[in-house]
Parts: sequence; C-alpha cells; structure tokens
Amino acid sequence: SRTSNFVTRMTVTVTKVLPNGNLEIQGTRDVQTNKETQRITLTGVVRPDDVASDNTVLSTYVADAKIVHFGSGPIGSRMKEGLVTKIFKILF
Repeated sequence: SRTSNFVTRMTVTVTKVLPNGNLEIQGTRDVQTNKETQRITLTGVVRPDDVASDNTVLSTYVADAKIVHFGSGPIGSRMKEGLVTKIFKILF
C-alpha cells in the first residue's frame, strides 16, 4: 500500500477565458527526490474575483479541479500489478 500527502505551490497558465469571464487554468509541476519523479498536474476554472492581489488562488477556489499525482521510479515500479493479479482480472 502507499499513501501520499503533498503541499505545494505551483504556477499555472490561463488556457482559455470563458464567455462569463472565468479562467480555465492548467499547470504541471515535477519534483524529483531519491530517484523518484513525482508529477502533479492541475486543471480547473477560476473566477477572476478569486485571484488575490499577489496573483495567487487558493485551491479551494478552483472549480472543476482535477489534480493528477503520478510517480515513477523505484517506488512507482513496485506499485505495478503482479502476474497473479493480472491473471485474476482476465479470468474474472
């Protein structure tokens, strides 16, 4: 089993201004530690009113947020399904 907890700040780009003035955003952040690469991708919609004066937005204000956390490396490779699990999935 594996558990993860991450707290990060990341930069995003406005990919589209919607007709109502809201902003579609997208950003990716890669972090490498101990030969393990972690990629965090965030997409969502932000209201211009929720953008603070220092140009930041709390994640709680990101609508339709999609956060993808993917790891690869020694730990990630051990998380792959084993042969027995694959066989059970085929049979059942």
